[in-house]
Amino acid sequence: MRSRKILFLLLVALLIVPSFSSAEASSQLAITHVTVIDATGRPPQADQTVLIEAGHITRVGTRATIKVPKTARTIDASGKFLLPGFWDMHVHLAGINADPSWSQQVLLPLLLANGITGVRDMGGDLDTLLSWQRDAESGTLLAPHIVAAGPFLAASGKRTPEQYPIHNAEEARAAVDDLKKRGANFIKIISMPSREAFFAVAEESKKQNIPFVGHLPFEIGAIEASDAGMRSIEHFLYSAFALSFSSKEAELRPRLVQAEKKWRLPRVGTDRPRSRRHLQPGKSRRAHPNPKEKRDLGHAHAHLSGHHRSS
Repeated sequence: MRSRKILFLLLVALLIVPSFSSAEASSQLAITHVTVIDATGRPPQADQTVLIEAGHITRVGTRATIKVPKTARTIDASGKFLLPGFWDMHVHLAGINADPSWSQQVLLPLLLANGITGVRDMGGDLDTLLSWQRDAESGTLLAPHIVAAGPFLAASGKRTPEQYPIHNAEEARAAVDDLKKRGANFIKIISMPSREAFFAVAEESKKQNIPFVGHLPFEIGAIEASDAGMRSIEHFLYSAFALSFSSKEAELRPRLVQAEKKWRLPRVGTDRPRSRRHLQPGKSRRAHPNPKEKRDLGHAHAHLSGHHRSS
């Protein structure tokens, strides 16, 4: 099968280069006779040479245009394909259901082995995640690039490494400020105690220049969340997303909010499909974010957190 011939040579480079000594890390790696799929929409580029130095791609071109240094280590990739590394945009590696020690030994190298060279951790022990992040960037840990939220903001529960409970707008602002100072790359919300708390998170995140994402509280519509600067909505099921584009929104949203407060789950489950039956296309068109915000979230986070790589 053709898929069996696909070799994530960029991943190979990432695996090889960090394992070199400091002297070896400055040497060059040349991948020759490879077909490059660069994910820009261009057709595959056959018989390419790719030069990599200190973990970064420095040149890509045909054999005729690139001279391979005599000191470079060369990999003949005839019949193989080179692809950019993938991002997994929603993982939990340090806490929730994943034991951090097991993740470090098993999940991190397994992600790389499957061509995933970047992850967005959506809730976990921030100290552990930042430690992995530093070690991965320095080459001492075999792991993808990590962009991490740390503990997610929640309207109830106990304070844990994975969860940061808030009860009002003042605590919401303080939580955003605290997480930014601790090194979080973005803010993740899972539930909010009120509309005021949600918009406090939005305002403080903008002030602190840190993205915020997460579940869409039942009290908040998708359009106003987008207008407030929310970068992504996770889990349509949890977020009652269809309600935001229903002609019956004004009728159904208060019922859904009350049902959630009383934990009347049958009612919550009933009103969601009802909202889908009354979808209003014109409302969905209004929900498009500002064009400046319409970019790949992993790319945006990478820029904001200083982890963007030219390779």
